[in-house]
Amino acid sequence: MKNNWLLRCVCCLLLLVLFVVGPAAGALADARDFVNQLPHGQVHSVTVTGINGRQNARAVQQSCRANGGTGNAVQQPDNTYSVNCTF
Repeated sequence: MKNNWLLRCVCCLLLLVLFVVGPAAGALADARDFVNQLPHGQVHSVTVTGINGRQNARAVQQSCRANGGTGNAVQQPDNTYSVNCTF
């Protein structure tokens, strides 16, 4: 019986990693590529939509900061996210 509980716990953790951590890592890599293509010395405003909008906006914000810039993500009334990135 104890092994059955342990197996359930491991399966739940695996699903958590697959559906939460995996997409977050992919979003951060995509955002990093996107931000690296932006010209420096300017203010960029990015609107992020979709089911993972908050997560993707956060990834863009982190990438702006990783490039030595400033970035803030703000939720808009229509549930999109606006990210202002300056670097």
